Amino acid sequence: MDIEIFDKVRDGVINSDYLTGKVSYKYAIEKLLPLVNKLDFQRNALNKKFYERLEKDIKSGCVMPPITIAFNSDIMDTKNESSESDKFNEVSHTVSNHINSAFILDGIQRLTTLSRAINSIDNIKKEKLLKEGLLYVNIIISDSTNKLLYKMIVLNNGQKPMSIRHQIEILVNKFSDDINLKKEYEGKIITEKKAHRNDGITKIKKSVLVKSYLAFSSRSINIDNQKIIESKLNQILTDKIMSSEIEDSDIQLTNLAELVINLCEQYKEKYEKNSGELYKWFNNENNMIGFFVGIANNPKMMNVDLEKTLEIKKISEEILSNFTTSKIRVSTMRRKAVMKVVQDYEAVEKSPEEFIDKYLMES
Repeated sequence: MDIEIFDKVRDGVINSDYLTGKVSYKYAIEKLLPLVNKLDFQRNALNKKFYERLEKDIKSGCVMPPITIAFNSDIMDTKNESSESDKFNEVSHTVSNHINSAFILDGIQRLTTLSRAINSIDNIKKEKLLKEGLLYVNIIISDSTNKLLYKMIVLNNGQKPMSIRHQIEILVNKFSDDINLKKEYEGKIITEKKAHRNDGITKIKKSVLVKSYLAFSSRSINIDNQKIIESKLNQILTDKIMSSEIEDSDIQLTNLAELVINLCEQYKEKYEKNSGELYKWFNNENNMIGFFVGIANNPKMMNVDLEKTLEIKKISEEILSNFTTSKIRVSTMRRKAVMKVVQDYEAVEKSPEEFIDKYLMES
């Protein structure tokens, strides 16, 4: 059988459709497991003993906790007003038809454990378990990165979670793949693994985008601190994101990525001699982090044009040139300078010299 949906509600917090349903183990292995493999990341198993026990329980016929599947587009036909009796059949059919465009928001380990359990038993038991075993699923349908991030954090909080950085990486992987599929942005976001020499002056590095979106989501440039143990830093960042009300923001990851790419491409068209200069500037993670946090604190700057961006770059560099580099942490100071110039750009426009002097006196 395909996915069987038996409930459909609206999640009022993330303003998205939330479905509940079930699938056979056969469907889970054939259709849902590939959704894990198509994402460009790997995650080590958490709590090995737990998953070893779960594998044994699956073979004994346990009912696993539900997994959560996400769609980053609205696949529902709201115009089609079916009778109550036909509604769930149509919803089930729609979800099944679009399943290849979904991804696993929560339950990657459970799916991979299910696969191991199925593959470790003899063929007779295997066929029986594939046919009779049921996996319950929750399905979120939303085209908002921020809302999916919020939901992912909620789902992972309270257990031993993925780091917040890894959760961001999953979403950036998914959404940057979608951006790359658009003709005008094709191949403009590149992974370290696939990068070639000089790619940094023609493309945006995905690793930089991951850090920058983490900073945007938490509205903070302080997203990495070697003095704080990882678990505590992860907790701090999670709290920052949850309190930033990211799910209510109209600015999505795709908007931010496309803004940066458009600015860089405009620069290439206008200045042929130094065509990759702006790409290089944004691929310095400290610049993009500061730029994104500045926008988070002043959303009007999503409308920034090329000339204003070059002014932001110029003023930020001028601020940094006034510090003795041996006496400051350059990376932090760069993030802070770019952030302040972006978020306070109205003051910069009135008087760049006055803004710089005030900034230096307050630093």
